[in-house]
Amino acid sequence: MQMTNLSGKATRWITLLGCAIAVLVLAGCAGVTKNPEGAQTVVGTNNVFAVGNTIDVLFSMPTTPPPPYEERIKDDGTITMPLVGVIHAAGKSPGDLQKELQVKYERLYNNITVTVKDQDRYFYVDGEVQSRGPKLYLSDMDIVQALSAAGGFTEYAKRTRVKLTRNGKTEIINAIKAIDDPRYDVKVYPDDKIYVPRRLW
Repeated sequence: MQMTNLSGKATRWITLLGCAIAVLVLAGCAGVTKNPEGAQTVVGTNNVFAVGNTIDVLFSMPTTPPPPYEERIKDDGTITMPLVGVIHAAGKSPGDLQKELQVKYERLYNNITVTVKDQDRYFYVDGEVQSRGPKLYLSDMDIVQALSAAGGFTEYAKRTRVKLTRNGKTEIINAIKAIDDPRYDVKVYPDDKIYVPRRLW
C-alpha cells in the first residue's frame, strides 16, 4: 500500500515537472518563426509609415476634387488633413491609412476616391551582386525580386548564405531554394539590408 502511494506521488511529480518544462520550452519559442530550413525568421515589417515620412494624398471624383495634399508626419505621429482634422498616421500601412481617409471623406463628398501614396523608399543590397547600393522598394517584394533588382549574383556569390537584416536582426536565406520553391522565399521591406557573401572556392 505504501509502495502504491509512493508510486502515485512520484507519477504526479513527474507529470508536474514535465508540464513545467513544456511551458518553458513554449515560452522560449514564442514569437520566433522558422523557415523550412530551421533558420529563425525575422519578425515584423517596416511597410508602415513612421515619424518623418512624407505622405501624399490624392483625390478623384466626377466633379472638381479637392486639391492634392502633402504633409510630413509630425513628431507625435499625426498629420492634419483638410476638413477632417488630425489623423494618426505613424504605424499604419499606406492601405490602412487610405481606407481610414476614404471613410472620412465619403461623409463630405459623393463618389470621391482617396489615394494615399508614400514617397519613394529603398532597401539596400551589398556584396556579390551585379549592382550594389539602394534599390527602389516596390510594394509586396520578396528576396528573389530584390536580388533581381540588384542585377542578380556575381559568379563568386555564395547563394546559399544570403543575409537579410531588419531592425538589427539577421536571417540567413538559401537563395537557390528560394528561387526554386516559394516556401523558402521571404518578404523584403523598406530599409532592409541584403548582403551576399563571397564564396571561398
